[in-house]
This record gives sequence, structure tokens and C-alpha cells, in this order.
Amino acid sequence: MAATYNAVPCGTCHHCCQKELIPIRPERGDDPATYDTFEADDPTTGKRERYLSHRPNGDCVYLGADGCTIHGRQPAVCKAFDCRVFFRKLYGLPMEKRDHLITTKPRVKETAEIGARMLAKYPLR
Repeated sequence: MAATYNAVPCGTCHHCCQKELIPIRPERGDDPATYDTFEADDPTTGKRERYLSHRPNGDCVYLGADGCTIHGRQPAVCKAFDCRVFFRKLYGLPMEKRDHLITTKPRVKETAEIGARMLAKYPLR
């Protein structure tokens, strides 16, 4: 089943396209043969997975000067991700778990801060 696109107001923000493992999910409609990918162990499960390739600076290989160069055929994870939802889910966790994630994983903190700003500016319906 293919993922549906969320109308996320990213504007010029490309935070989630940088220094992130972006998994390819055939079960969600992704065709691995259509992407430049690499294999690595999932840091959470240890399972071998396929991910979008990155440039040496950590940017997704499909991130261009004006944003995603494969918008419309990006992987399901990209279509579904919304930093505002991430922020809400993070702050829905028990405080101890949330604080642990924020203090041990800088990208979690950064993404949550962006999500909070975006949520204030563009509330979810």
C-alpha cells in the first residue's frame, strides 16, 4: 500500500533530509530499484535494512538547492513524516523517556524544537 502525502509546510526547512537514515519500505509502496541506496543495520532493531544514500556532508542524495529533487516519488517515510506530529508524539511519552531521548540524542531535540515552532505557526487540523 503506497503512503499518502501529508501537506507539511516545510518551506525551506530540510532538517529531516540531513544526517538521517531514510529507510526504503517496499511494504509501504517503495521500489528499492528506483532509488540510490545502501544497506546498514537498523540502529533500533539491528535488522539489515536499505536506506537512501547520503552525500559526504550527510545530506540525502536527492536534496537539491530548492528541496527534494524526487518530490512526488519520495519514499513512504518522507511522504508521511511531519515534525509537528513528531513533537506531539515525543511530548506524549512519559517524561523520563522523553527527557532521556532529548538529552542523549541531539537530533531528537533539534527535530522537536523545529516541530514545536512549526506547530505554533501551522497548527494541525
